[in-house]
Amino acid sequence: MKLTPKHDKWVNLLLVAGTESCDTDSWPMVQELQFRHYRSVLDPEFGAVAAAILFGRHCGSVVEFEGVRLGIDAARAVRAIVPNVEELLPIDGGKREIGQGVATLIVGEAARLLDGNGKTGRVGKSARAVTWSGDFVGRHRDSRRYVGGDVFTNAALIAGSTEVSAALALLIGGRGLRDIYVPPPTKAEARDFDRIAAGLEFLSVKLRRL
Repeated sequence: MKLTPKHDKWVNLLLVAGTESCDTDSWPMVQELQFRHYRSVLDPEFGAVAAAILFGRHCGSVVEFEGVRLGIDAARAVRAIVPNVEELLPIDGGKREIGQGVATLIVGEAARLLDGNGKTGRVGKSARAVTWSGDFVGRHRDSRRYVGGDVFTNAALIAGSTEVSAALALLIGGRGLRDIYVPPPTKAEARDFDRIAAGLEFLSVKLRRL
C-alpha cells in the first residue's frame, strides 16, 4: 500500500491517503482520511509512521511512502507497527535524526476523555490535551450524546480509537514528543496498543495508558 500524508495549511486540513499498490493489500472502506482543524507543522517521518498506524491493518506485504525517505529508526517503527510488511520503501539507511523529545500529549476521543474515562490529572499540568471526534451521528443514528473534539476526523471508519489517538499525537507532536497518553484500550484494542507502543520505542516515544 502506498501511504501519503499531505498538509494544506491554508485550510488547516491534513489528509492521509492510502492506495492499493500490491495484491496483498486489503481495500479499506475509506482511502483518504481527513483531520480538520489541524494547526501543527507536519514532520514527514512522524507523519509516515502515523499513516502506518492508521492504515496498518489494511497493508499487505509492501508498504511505500510518497514524499519522504524513512530513516532507519522510522523504518523499524513501521515494521513493528504493520504486522504483514515484508518490503518497505524508500529507506535511507544512513539517516538517523531521532532525538529525545520533551513534550507530553494526552490524546483521545472527546466523548471518552471528557466523561472521565482515564484520569488526566495524574499526568501533570504541563501536558497538553487534544481531543478528536468523528461522525456526529452514531451507529444507532442518534447524535444526542455526541461530543465535538478539537480535531474532526473520519479515521475511526477504518482504525480503532487507540490507533487514531496515537497517530494524531504523532501528527501534532512530531519530534518534540516524549510521552503519549491515551484512554485505556478495550480488550479488542489491547494488541493494537502493544504493537504501536513497541514501534514508538524506536522513535524514543512512550505510549502510555491513562
